[in-house]
Amino acid sequence: MTPCDYGAIREAAGHLAQLGLSLQTVIPVELPTELYPKSRKNQATGEWEPVLKNGALQPAITGKNPSFWRADGKPQLISHARLVQPKVLLERIAIAERLGKELGLAIIPSKDVVSIDFDTKNYDSVQHLEADWMALLDRFPVLTGTRMERTPSGGLHIYVRVTDRMASWQRPGGGLYCQFTTKQGDDDPHRGEVLAGTRVSVCAPTRNGKGPYELINPEAAYCFVEVPDLASIGIYPKVKAAPEPAAPQQSLPSPPASARQAATGESTIPQLADLIGSKAQEVLRGGRPYGGDGSAAADRSLQLTGFVKELWSWHNLLLEQGWRFEGDPDQLLAQAIAALDIGDKAERVLASIIRADCRHRDPNRAQRHYAWLAGNRSHHWGGRGDGYSTNSSARDGDVSDPKKPPPLSREECRDRLRDAVAAHRSPTELELLLGKLVDESQLHPQELRQLLAAVRLEDEQRDVLRQEASALEENLARQQARAPITLDRLFPPPLAEAIRRITEHLPYCDHVVATAYLAGVSGLVKLGTSICGNPYTDFVTPANLYVATVGRSGQKKTPLEKLLVRRPAQELKQEMAAANTRAMESWREQCKSCKNKDERPPKPVAIYLQIQDYTGEAFVQQLQELDKRGLSVLVLRDELSGLFGAMNAYRSGRGSDEQQLLELFDGQAYTSLRVSAGDRSYERCQVSIYGAIQPGVLRELIKGGDPSGKWARFLFSPLPENTVPLPTAVSAEGVAAVNRANEDLQAYARRIYTMPPQRYQLDLDAIVAFSAYEHDKQIQAQQARLDAQGALYGKSAGKVLRVAVLLHLLELAVLNEPGAVEVPVATLQRAIELVDAMDDWALGFHEQAAAVEEEGGVSSLMRRIHTLARNAKGAASWTQLRQQMSGREKRGINAALADQAMRALDQLGVGKVCKGPRGGLLYRATADLPM
Repeated sequence: MTPCDYGAIREAAGHLAQLGLSLQTVIPVELPTELYPKSRKNQATGEWEPVLKNGALQPAITGKNPSFWRADGKPQLISHARLVQPKVLLERIAIAERLGKELGLAIIPSKDVVSIDFDTKNYDSVQHLEADWMALLDRFPVLTGTRMERTPSGGLHIYVRVTDRMASWQRPGGGLYCQFTTKQGDDDPHRGEVLAGTRVSVCAPTRNGKGPYELINPEAAYCFVEVPDLASIGIYPKVKAAPEPAAPQQSLPSPPASARQAATGESTIPQLADLIGSKAQEVLRGGRPYGGDGSAAADRSLQLTGFVKELWSWHNLLLEQGWRFEGDPDQLLAQAIAALDIGDKAERVLASIIRADCRHRDPNRAQRHYAWLAGNRSHHWGGRGDGYSTNSSARDGDVSDPKKPPPLSREECRDRLRDAVAAHRSPTELELLLGKLVDESQLHPQELRQLLAAVRLEDEQRDVLRQEASALEENLARQQARAPITLDRLFPPPLAEAIRRITEHLPYCDHVVATAYLAGVSGLVKLGTSICGNPYTDFVTPANLYVATVGRSGQKKTPLEKLLVRRPAQELKQEMAAANTRAMESWREQCKSCKNKDERPPKPVAIYLQIQDYTGEAFVQQLQELDKRGLSVLVLRDELSGLFGAMNAYRSGRGSDEQQLLELFDGQAYTSLRVSAGDRSYERCQVSIYGAIQPGVLRELIKGGDPSGKWARFLFSPLPENTVPLPTAVSAEGVAAVNRANEDLQAYARRIYTMPPQRYQLDLDAIVAFSAYEHDKQIQAQQARLDAQGALYGKSAGKVLRVAVLLHLLELAVLNEPGAVEVPVATLQRAIELVDAMDDWALGFHEQAAAVEEEGGVSSLMRRIHTLARNAKGAASWTQLRQQMSGREKRGINAALADQAMRALDQLGVGKVCKGPRGGLLYRATADLPM
């Protein structure tokens, strides 16, 4: 197969995304079935099992289903309904290019832009297809100006923008017709499919095993002609006749009608179509009631599965009890298949359902329902729907009207309310439903309102859980598509080896180590060192960083600071302390010769490379002196929350310390006039911040948003929740190696410290890459759901430049020779990867913090369950995991919600669920979640 043209795919993705189209990647070849078989989860055992057709395995990757290559070289399927950001799309293309793997592009049509797919299998020959679509162009020449593609098999894609949003193709009860014909009439042949909604249209310039998808009219590659509806260009829905039902599985033997028993008092033989539930009846009317959202309504297989299980459960019950009925289940099945337009998939769906296992969930209610339809009015039904009585007098003297049907049980009311909430019924519709249930259930209106409130809460919690699952899935996809952050990729080999030697016996991952070390280095760079991202706009940033390591108490945050921030600068700090002492001693000697205080020279200001605590006035004085000497400073805090919490502490919160610290990020000049202290000013500064913060504390600090952009300035580096044992075998060689590594870091720190200030700039390729990156962040900032996320996107480009210049300086320090002023594009790309990885975590944390404000512990339930299970020795039950949670984390969480979270984690592929000895779910974490 000819290798992919990754550049062409990247270019097409960019143009199509700018037009507002939803895109996906596809692995455009069928992968070997024996290596990548299709599998389905067995709901009874919880295990994944291969899917067989006629006894043979089926391929998971068919060449047309949305998929991509992970960074570890493994293929990954993804739902076509999942929206993909352009950035993630480009990351997948980059991974495939690095691996040398085939990758293609697919458009996910909407109701606005649709793909008309002419299929060769619906024509006698390719020539007949050619004649048909050429005739279409002759009749409607406007189509020559829209995007058209030739498929590898000789088929055709025509893309158009439809003004009526496919309203004319709406099926009764929901959904869209799919098959089309080019002539009106009942006997006109099926010519292909109109791909709309959430279907997949593989597009040019994808190349599969048969050849390429090619543009027929390249000049209109990114043009979509607007038409009123598809009929205006000669495309009509092909409405299929009801197909013959697939051969049913063998059910329980059906006794002859004469042998069937009649229920006492019945006078009418019920129809099977009346016995089946309201959802199954709605399917026969063209509706799609199963599932809780719009995506479920579009899933024809799910709708047919729900109908078949309901139909067969009733049929089995009727046969087992010997109750008489009229109607053929196979005929009802055929009607449902036709109503759902799923004749092409019906056989597969039916093969997945074991007919004999279909059982009615409430046989007692079924019996009452059957008796009512059979005309039995002799029963008196109990109150509150809890049962029924054949006694002529009802309980508590309340005689039910035998002319009314049996009252609904509490569970049936709950189910109806669940259906209404899941269908997003309006408040008026819900009020009408409550009134109806009051009449049909004998429940008090207040009880029904309480039940509705509980159902709404459950629905909201499930939505939050789905949002968390969606966010985790996106994070996993980004992490798998993104090159891993490693010391070897960020730093020159000698530096990477020294850092690894010092931290190898501590529970840190490479991004944590790298960001902490970069923060320490930023405090040593000479004042005036900067980098220009674009000379036309004067996009210049200083070489400082704000870094926060995020971890729970006990995760060894202090050793990280000691080894990578304090110790490399230890000799320089000692030398500076000695210089401060000498200056003070010299001043004292000068003062001895002065007769009065007015004659004394100004008292020297002690300067520091790293400080832990200060007042605003003292800090301004320090920066004033550092400005004179051309030095930077690093603010170190064991707990960052104290840094901002202590602001203005000496002025009862009336000062401007916090605002001052925000302005320090960009090195702005500062002037302050005080009657007592006089002039306090500096023209330039270079302040870096490093500290640690606990997730719970950070969540409290940002839960109200980030209006000032205070936290957007930080690189947040999350600590992994893992453990590493201390070494037990200590050797002289190992100790010597650690000492040499510490000496190397101190040597590099000194070289950084002695480098003269310089304005660095990007090379030409880096300028192009940075321009594209910065513009992408502008767009993401405007589209951000939360203001705090928008602020984070707005600061990303500036943080990238800071990291890039620090990486460049470290390369020069390791080489120990004068270096180029230009920062190469490869260094910029490494900076982008690091900043994006950290910002991705921060974006998700902002989302969680906003959700926690409303939903308590539900918003982070999946992550918390996984973390606790990761620390367990084996599979753990919800009860065991719950005991380790705080009261806030457990608030509003029940076993059913926890089960849903566990199953969602299983589906993400990061854990496994299984049945416990008492029938409950157990969960075992098998992989790490994304940061």
